[in-house]
Amino acid sequence: MENHAILKEIEAFRDSFNSVVLATLSQDSMPCLSYSPLLRYEGGYYLYISEVAKHFENLQMHPKSAQVMFIEDESKANILLARTRLTYDVHVEFLPRDAFFDTVYDSFESRVGKDGGVCVVRGMQDFHLLKLHLQKGRFVKGFGQAYDIDERGEIAHIGGKGHPPHKT
Repeated sequence: MENHAILKEIEAFRDSFNSVVLATLSQDSMPCLSYSPLLRYEGGYYLYISEVAKHFENLQMHPKSAQVMFIEDESKANILLARTRLTYDVHVEFLPRDAFFDTVYDSFESRVGKDGGVCVVRGMQDFHLLKLHLQKGRFVKGFGQAYDIDERGEIAHIGGKGHPPHKT
């Protein structure tokens, strides 16, 4: 039963974000850190990024070598050193700009509103929709409260030296 509760907590945490921190790998194997808007539609997660961004080229070269991170805002953290965070290894799939794109972007606009340039960048042809395929992940919600997530979504508590599992 504890894993079911943690899974629900992970889903709620992940779904509270409209952007993600994005780590990609460059052509010369250097890490590149950035962020991207996060679009959601019918249980799927999508990025909307420009060809001008470094991470766009990196994802074209290495579509199976990226990570995303969702991290609690510093101002909301009870303990700065133990901010809640969720990371996933991801594979990306570049999608065409078609009717499905319009459906996904309509969903994004209705969730975040039309302010902040959301309407403006929709029509920019250098922006592309990428589907995220979540792989292995890790959810950390405090000291001694870390969980590995496998490709099937199964969750396992990670024990640490001196940190007994916390009850949720």
